[in-house]
Formats: sequence, structure tokens, C-alpha cells
Amino acid sequence: MKKIVLMLIALVAGYGFLMPPIHAKPQPASYLRYDYYENDGEIRSILRITHRNVHDCDLDGKVNCCDYSMQFKKEWDKMFSPYDCELVRNYWKKAGAKKPVMNHLFVRVRLTPGGKWLYVEPQAKYDSSSYKMEDYWGKRYNSRYNQYGETTYWLNTWRR
Repeated sequence: MKKIVLMLIALVAGYGFLMPPIHAKPQPASYLRYDYYENDGEIRSILRITHRNVHDCDLDGKVNCCDYSMQFKKEWDKMFSPYDCELVRNYWKKAGAKKPVMNHLFVRVRLTPGGKWLYVEPQAKYDSSSYKMEDYWGKRYNSRYNQYGETTYWLNTWRR
């Protein structure tokens, strides 16, 4: 009986029966729509916050791709599902070369639940024409050399 009375009060107050629990964290409308795309405002907003807050996360004395990627992931997780953002390493070198052509950490964000990913360069300026990996790095970036499963390792090295 008490439950019915509370439901009626909620209905009269305009909340309806589908009101989420009070402790639920509200998600931005874009999270519900899954409308991330190139030049998307939400990604640019996270890039802006990342650039403002980036620091030497792993205490190696440098602010580089690792720090930008970890900071982007941290900011993403505040606004969207943590499962929709992962850290990815791209490592490849030519046969016989001493230095790699690319040894880089970046992020990928999920475009749709269980769907395709968008590969984002977190060092890209939020007001640049594109933040996609293939646009930012050009021919130097080769997605065949992407290494996945880096997120846990890098977030465990986060020291401050």
C-alpha cells in the first residue's frame, strides 16, 4: 500500500513511473544517442579539458602521448561509459631499423554499443580540422600495428 501511494505521489509530481534512482549519475544526451563522429562537440570538449589538465601522469619527466592518452581516458570516464574508451598502442618498425617508425599511445572511442571504434589522437588540438589518428599522422600511422589491451597497464602506472 505504501509503495502505491509513493508511486501516485511521484506521478502527480510529474516524475512518472520511470524515474531513475536518485543516486543514478545523469548521462549527457549524447551518451544515450551514441552520436560521436568526426568534429563532434563532445570529443572536442574532452580534448579541451585534456589539454587543460594534462600533466606528467607516469612521472617519467615528460608530457607526451602517454600522458595525453591517460588524461583523455580519465576525462572520458567522467562523462561517458568507461567501456567505450580504450588506450591503444601503435608500434612498428621497418626490418633492420634501430628506431621504430611509430611507438605511440592513443585512444579509441566506441561509436555505437558493440560497434565500430573511432581512433582519436589526444594530442590533437580541439580546434583543429580533425582529431582522427589517420588524419593527424597520415601515412606514418598504420592501423595493422595497433596493440590492444593497454588500458589496464597504463592506468595502473598512473601515479598522480
